[in-house]
Amino acid sequence: MPGVRRLLLNLLIVAVITTAAVFGVAQLWRLIGGDSLTLHGWIAVSLGVFFTVGMAWGLMGLAFRSSRDGFDQRAVDLSDLNIARHPPAADAEQTRDTARS
Repeated sequence: MPGVRRLLLNLLIVAVITTAAVFGVAQLWRLIGGDSLTLHGWIAVSLGVFFTVGMAWGLMGLAFRSSRDGFDQRAVDLSDLNIARHPPAADAEQTRDTARS
């Protein structure tokens, strides 16, 4: 149950932030001389803020998970390992020539 409570708390925080942002935008809109927002305007602003906050939250979560799980480590090119195990033919001939002399 602690996981569910944490999720609900996070959703409540996002809802409060969204509500505050919507009312703040509406006040700024009135201050610059705009008409009051219609129902569709309120819905559009609310959804825009909600999805922006949600996207930021999700992407930051992915960035932290990627860093914690080691996905940000340098990638190893397997072809480099293959070359190290099996040198190209020219290098092999030079090695044989040096071994003969």
